[in-house]
Amino acid sequence: MRLKIIAGNVLWVIVTGLIAFYAVRSSIADQATADVAEETQRNYGVLERSFRLAAAEFTELVRSRAATHEVGSVFNASGTESLRNRAHQAANGVATWLQDPARGMGGRPEIVLITDETGRVLARDLDPERMFDTQLTQTLPELREVLEGRAMHTLWRQRSDNKVLRVVAAPIRSADGRVIGAMMVGYDLSNGFAESQASVMGHGSVGYVVEGELYSASGDMPTLEAAVADGGALKAPAAAAVSSGQASSRVEFTAGDGAFVAIVGPLPGVASIPAGMVSIVSAGERLDRASAANIVLLMTLVAGLGVFIYSFLIGSSLLRPLEDIEEGVLKVINGRTDFRIDVADGEFGGLAYRINQLINMLTGVEESD
Repeated sequence: MRLKIIAGNVLWVIVTGLIAFYAVRSSIADQATADVAEETQRNYGVLERSFRLAAAEFTELVRSRAATHEVGSVFNASGTESLRNRAHQAANGVATWLQDPARGMGGRPEIVLITDETGRVLARDLDPERMFDTQLTQTLPELREVLEGRAMHTLWRQRSDNKVLRVVAAPIRSADGRVIGAMMVGYDLSNGFAESQASVMGHGSVGYVVEGELYSASGDMPTLEAAVADGGALKAPAAAAVSSGQASSRVEFTAGDGAFVAIVGPLPGVASIPAGMVSIVSAGERLDRASAANIVLLMTLVAGLGVFIYSFLIGSSLLRPLEDIEEGVLKVINGRTDFRIDVADGEFGGLAYRINQLINMLTGVEESD
């Protein structure tokens, strides 16, 4: 009986505790999964708006500089050499102006150049000989729109430096409003830019995929590189997003010991080269919260041990007087008719007294004796 009491109580506590453990852990895991999914979707929306805002701010800065007298006066020069010198000086002046931290563009541009009305490069900053007389509309056809009077923001792969630049080109106009040239400014689509974009999200990482390969990223770049590489979880979604112009649905994948959720979409307003962006959130950090349910399991084990000890003590206190009564009755049956049961237990003392009365009655002994 003692074993039944102990086993029943301990089993009940353990079963109840395990049910509570799995219920709590499942609830935490489900909530963490929902939080990650919501955060990934929100981060992608924030990233898209942030990129558009950065592009608009960049475009306005370049447009404003292209409209200054310093830049416009380049075309007042007479002679090719004078024109080139003025273009070089103006390009350096714009680069220095943008280098001011107050502009918020992240330092000096990778390139500032000025073209004539046909798209032929007159000069660039730093090195006036480099790129001179290059027909830029051949490598960047979108420049033709600029020469028609509209500023544009896009990406440009500069093959000579093997860099992908965020570029803005703006028309340069004469006093009577004619387009007489263009100015183009470019910044590297760098890890630093990815970090700045990721900072507005608060949590998560950003990656930029150009022509099917990860070009830059914030945070854990090897994870994103593996995901975007051939056979990676994001390879197909990235290609589909760029070709369709629509963001992918959430993509869940594991890399190393971590679980991640990502959304891939096309780079807003960029049509010059296939490019996309990735918003990625580490799900493992959130799902680890489910380990908080382990406290329930620990408390279940502690409670089970406590119930075992308590049941053992209670069982012993109940069975000991019953055993004494059983031994006393056995002695009477074996001929000890003068033996009377003496149990000093509040719960079983009354039962012992009534058994003694029964023995007295059966043996003809007066109760007073």
